[in-house]
Amino acid sequence: MKRIISLSLAALALVGASLRVNVEWSESELPHAYCYALGSQPANCLPRIEAVTPAPTLAPTLTPRPTPSATPAPVTPLLVNGDFESGFAGWQVVQASGLAQGDVYHAVSHGGATSLWFVDHYRCWRAGVRQTVSAMPLTRLRFSAWGRTWADGNLDPSQPSDTSVNDGLMVGLDPNGGTDYRASGVNWSTETATENWQQAGVVGTALGSRVTVFILLNLGVSGAPGQPGGACEWALPTLAGWMDDASLEVAP
Repeated sequence: MKRIISLSLAALALVGASLRVNVEWSESELPHAYCYALGSQPANCLPRIEAVTPAPTLAPTLTPRPTPSATPAPVTPLLVNGDFESGFAGWQVVQASGLAQGDVYHAVSHGGATSLWFVDHYRCWRAGVRQTVSAMPLTRLRFSAWGRTWADGNLDPSQPSDTSVNDGLMVGLDPNGGTDYRASGVNWSTETATENWQQAGVVGTALGSRVTVFILLNLGVSGAPGQPGGACEWALPTLAGWMDDASLEVAP
């Protein structure tokens, strides 16, 4: 009887040992760390998942859109001494026809205290001034000036001018910057009768880096400013003219 009991106990011990070896721990009973700590991975333990630190998400680098450069506004050429308050400074005399004498005149002026005065006696004439200035190529420009002419037997501008004399004011613009008023490329205004102060203007487009502007007064000479002109038909004792307030600006 004792032997049978001993065998049974031994059998039970073997069975118990077998049960201890084959025990399978489920994932719900032990955490993963314990499954791996046993030295061998039980069948019901899921593979250990390593914690992965996600790579930081980099914000996309945006290339800034280049700011379009603004188109520079055309620069107005600098006209020197346009009001003639400094006399002939900045200007050169043009003798187109006749031999008029140029001088600074302080009594008759369109604006300010000074105007330029040209005069001759018993001889018709066409004369004036010119100035060459820097300009931005392809800039559209307008040049203007004021003028007054007077023909009489005495130098008394308070008296009316003799309207039988062909007189007037013309302004020109050479877009190539030349200095010859007779050049074919010069744009001229039509002649403006100027027994009283009148303004004449002309428009042209600069073709290079310089333009030249002209102001001509006419006393008794016929024909276009770029031509020699006709004979003087009415040469009074005094044939005079004044010019003032020249302006050069960017045209719309």
